[in-house]
Amino acid sequence: REERRILTPSSSSHYKTNNNATKLTVYLVKNRRAGKHVSRASYSPFQTDMFPRYGSGRVEYHVLQNTQCDLKCSKPVVMEDEDDENNSDAPCLAVSHKTDCSDEHMTCNYPKCKHMLIGDEKCKYKPKDSRDVRIYYSDRFSNKGYVPLGMRLDSWHSFQNILASPEFAMKKSSERKFAFNAIFSRDTNDDRGTLADIIEAKQYEYSNLTIKISIAKRWSMIVNGPQYDQLDTDAYIAVVLDSVFTLAPAGHNPECYRLYETVEAGSIPVMVKSDLHYKNRKYHFKCKEGLHKWYDAPMLVLDSWKNLFPVVEELMADEGALDEMQSRMIAWYDETMRKTVSEFEDFMLDHDVVTTS
Repeated sequence: REERRILTPSSSSHYKTNNNATKLTVYLVKNRRAGKHVSRASYSPFQTDMFPRYGSGRVEYHVLQNTQCDLKCSKPVVMEDEDDENNSDAPCLAVSHKTDCSDEHMTCNYPKCKHMLIGDEKCKYKPKDSRDVRIYYSDRFSNKGYVPLGMRLDSWHSFQNILASPEFAMKKSSERKFAFNAIFSRDTNDDRGTLADIIEAKQYEYSNLTIKISIAKRWSMIVNGPQYDQLDTDAYIAVVLDSVFTLAPAGHNPECYRLYETVEAGSIPVMVKSDLHYKNRKYHFKCKEGLHKWYDAPMLVLDSWKNLFPVVEELMADEGALDEMQSRMIAWYDETMRKTVSEFEDFMLDHDVVTTS
């Protein structure tokens, strides 16, 4: 069984590594549009255990949440530490959505830091307006630092609660209840509606496959409220942990939290080629090669969603092959995440960065 620390994000998280690690302070700028102490989902990589788990040990992450963006620019948020001259020039990263802190205000509030852009899911900004670091990769931003999404914070909390149980053990694919799950909303991409129609039409024809379906009409940022028809995160993570495959149809961007949550839970993502290689220009052509790091992932990639049921039915007939596929997926993910986080650390430490595909 994999051992993990159970972490709870607070206003300040300090992840220690080796004795020679460089301190990196990360400032998560307060979300001005969503009320007091309401964080953005895009802050999740810095609020979960992604960096301490996959980091190289060279960086000690000090994460400060709900930091300010002074619109009057009266004084910088980042001040030299007079008590520690060795840390006065330590690297730092200020993270915000443009609606929370504009580029101009990021510069005056965090003059010594590199700046990270969140919220550009459709890659609409030009490279010169995309700051130093970003989530949602595009080949247009190949010279920028990149942070993978990882697990969304609410799903990560649900996952941590399950991991904390003494009875928990990660199931092999051959031990799982569901052949696949279809948990998504229809409205963020027309192809999702097409997929939902295929599932509705074929599920009874393939009644030998046990599947879990929870398809919401509309996506909502708030998923754990009774007024929304999306599956809550506790139930969602429990289903993924018991699914051989998890469907990962593209939304506004094919890179989504579900991809990472799926593999973390030992499930195997299912995509179509057009999403993986960004062929659907209506939705994400500006995010070209956004999933370039996933091109060699040993996941299930279909030519079309029409092939979903017959392909899964055939794969489910060989339990040994399913377990091997799961093992390859987990090993690939671990290696890829470590490499990706190491590249981010190189960027923050001003080392030469060799980007990989």
